[in-house]
Amino acid sequence: SVPTCRVGWSTIAAHLELGKDKHAVGFGGKGFWSTAGSFEEYGEAFGPGDVIGSYLHLAEGKGVSTVSFSKNGKMFASKPLPPHMKGAVLFPAILLQG
Repeated sequence: SVPTCRVGWSTIAAHLELGKDKHAVGFGGKGFWSTAGSFEEYGEAFGPGDVIGSYLHLAEGKGVSTVSFSKNGKMFASKPLPPHMKGAVLFPAILLQG
């Protein structure tokens, strides 16, 4: 099988496969954003030697909390934190498979 690397944020209730349930968001090595088992093109692919940044902006009140990622210092677009994750304790997460 092809090795998988995914980085992101999760709640304590998240499945171990980052991005496969609604309790986590991730950015994968093939260049996809994932949450709740849904994958969409995002950023660009990464691999050995690349430095990945994972950023979390938590807004107060009715503000929009966001997640974004970078590769080797190049920032990718911010995306809203899924509503069901807002207010939860969030943990940095990494998935390595294969």
